[in-house]
Amino acid sequence: MNDQQELARRVQRVRDLMAERGYDAIILRNNPDLRWLTGAVRCFDDEPAHVAFVTQDSLRLHTDSRYYNSFLERMGEDSPWLIDMQTIAAPEWAAARIESDRARVVAIEDTVSVSFLDDLKVACSARGIACLLPRLHSDIVRLRIVKSESEIGLMRRAQAITDLAFEHICGFIRAGLSEQQLRAELESFMLANGADALSFETIIAALDELGYDAEWQVLNSKNFGVPQNRERVFIIGHLRGERTRRIFPLSGENQSTGSQSVIKIGNVNPSGNGMNGEVYQADGLAPTLTTNKGEGQKIAIKSNTIKQFGVLQPNFNQCGVVYETDGIAPTIRAYQGGGLEPKIIQRGHGYNQGGVHEIAPTLTSNSYHENNHLSFGYRIRKLTPRECWRLQGFPDWAFDKAQEVNSNCQLYKQAGNSVTVSVIAAIAKELS
Repeated sequence: MNDQQELARRVQRVRDLMAERGYDAIILRNNPDLRWLTGAVRCFDDEPAHVAFVTQDSLRLHTDSRYYNSFLERMGEDSPWLIDMQTIAAPEWAAARIESDRARVVAIEDTVSVSFLDDLKVACSARGIACLLPRLHSDIVRLRIVKSESEIGLMRRAQAITDLAFEHICGFIRAGLSEQQLRAELESFMLANGADALSFETIIAALDELGYDAEWQVLNSKNFGVPQNRERVFIIGHLRGERTRRIFPLSGENQSTGSQSVIKIGNVNPSGNGMNGEVYQADGLAPTLTTNKGEGQKIAIKSNTIKQFGVLQPNFNQCGVVYETDGIAPTIRAYQGGGLEPKIIQRGHGYNQGGVHEIAPTLTSNSYHENNHLSFGYRIRKLTPRECWRLQGFPDWAFDKAQEVNSNCQLYKQAGNSVTVSVIAAIAKELS
């Protein structure tokens, strides 16, 4: 990130908070807070090697030689932050800053270690500094929660990269691939398309820093009462010291469907690729619903309609129409006989050895008794918005209310972005 205007706005919000609370300075060590305030990406790891000291007039960051060059590169030459890699313990450095700035009320994060706080008090006492050290009480976290237009744009970009990666990996998966190969391909694709890194480790580390013990499990919606193959990671954070009972592992029973797998029968895109063109069998599991650019998934259903095979010449009226045998008969009329009754195609029998195919075979100079017939028997349609909502476990009354104020495009996106209701209900039941 290198948007200095956005970073300046963040710093000003912090300084406004300081003025409101009467803080002369604040000390930050929490890596997510530091990333947010400095704009330095891919610099902070899980090691607490950094200390930020913020006043109304200055921005200082203490680190060591391992990170110094990275900070200079990531934060840019026009960064207002003064980076110090002085070989000194973090509490000693912070105490020196308190002394030089004559700060008397210095707020610290709730997440700082007890040893850092104790060492800071000792260092201040050794310098003859008398100052108050109130806690921030997650004030910085609350500032981070309110997203700017720039941050929302980054989140949308991240979602777009995720959607591209999902579409890519669906086309990449094949029998025999290991999980390690899939992970390598997924990470490589996401990084090549602009991702900084995968987020799971960051999420777990952030929860730990905020005082939560995290547990997680991959759950599939098909095991919780809906015919949709939707695997998602669910994370539960237990406030440390407040709740100890674990929720995972959580299991469910497979939905009773004709098939317990996703059956893809083809792709209607001209290239034969792309998620939007994929067509699935209606009696299998639905694939994972996505926002899919506001479109429903495409399914193939067996046709139950009147199937016209052709017209006998020179008759062009209904009496000359020839129908398929596996469709519905046309309306019966008071025909008068004499060849005026409805006609149906007769499949090859006896001397006529013609075959019935879904795809036309290679054309040859066949004689009349070796003619072939085509019979596909399917039609393709999109899942309706209501069907997509049902696949996520929403009742029809909820869909009806949403339909009153949303277009079909938005309804599709809402279904793709939502979490399966029955999965959440199962988790909530364990939490209660």
